[in-house]
Amino acid sequence: MIIPATFQALEQITDYIMQLAAHIDPETRSQLVLAVHELCMNIVQHSYAGETGMIEIDGHWSGSRLELTIRDTGSHAFVRPDVIKPPNIFDFPESGWGIYIVHQVMDSVKYERFAGHNQWSLAKQFSR
Repeated sequence: MIIPATFQALEQITDYIMQLAAHIDPETRSQLVLAVHELCMNIVQHSYAGETGMIEIDGHWSGSRLELTIRDTGSHAFVRPDVIKPPNIFDFPESGWGIYIVHQVMDSVKYERFAGHNQWSLAKQFSR
């Protein structure tokens, strides 16, 4: 799936993930949609930061493991914090939850930047 890197286009993610994970329980499907949506919102907001571009999402099953690769060509790289932790809820943050949510939902989260591309590799293991 390839979509424009706009907030409006992110709506298309829901159908893609719901179809990809059609045989998974509804709660887990919703969590997967949330994680991918949050990551893609970060790509639009931080990687592209007002630039135009595309987001490519590729999902497939490897046995009982769902693997997702998300790529963009935004000019800004992700700077990984030393620790992935939730924002302080008492500060009433309007943002800052995305990466935390991705790490809570997925079993594996890997980020790489190479040749002007950002690539996220996400995986979720399911019992057979």
